[in-house]
Amino acid sequence: MGARRAGLAFAVAEETSEMDAVVSVGWAGALEDGLKAGDTRRAGMVVDTLTGERFRTAFQEAGLGTLATSDLVADEREKSRLAAAYGASMVDMEAATVARLARAHGVPFYCLKAISDERTAHLPDFSRFIAPHGQIRLRPFMMHSAVRPHTWRGLIRLGRHSARAAARMAEAIYGWLDEDGSIRAEALVKGKR
Repeated sequence: MGARRAGLAFAVAEETSEMDAVVSVGWAGALEDGLKAGDTRRAGMVVDTLTGERFRTAFQEAGLGTLATSDLVADEREKSRLAAAYGASMVDMEAATVARLARAHGVPFYCLKAISDERTAHLPDFSRFIAPHGQIRLRPFMMHSAVRPHTWRGLIRLGRHSARAAARMAEAIYGWLDEDGSIRAEALVKGKR
């Protein structure tokens, strides 16, 4: 997760294939009440909360929401701040980096996210357990959580919601593909939100 890992993934993709388009897919937190765990949404705009840069996606349809990219896992208070500051409906940790790299390489950028945590979800402070390379330091996180039973219910709920979001994301992506595995052009223009 995060900017560094997104940059590494982009570099690998660039080395191993010719890119006609770039699609940022993954989990996002909801910044509005109408989004529920497992919902998939296209972003029409991505904003980097560190730099203020805005990146329009290549989706052609109107009315798509804004996704804010943050360097921290957003808790309930931060979600409210991001929604107010950027007019965003979702938050993630990597789409702005992918958008920036796509722009620099002159390829269209698309963004599809699945909601893993709702706006009012009570999340533990994951940010302190994220290593500089973007991986969660699982052992310290598990040790921290093991002695805090009040966090267990929320972690179980997040796990279930993340699994539901992953399944819905897979369905959405599968719906974009032709039998040979290539992306159908019309899927990027008119597909389901």
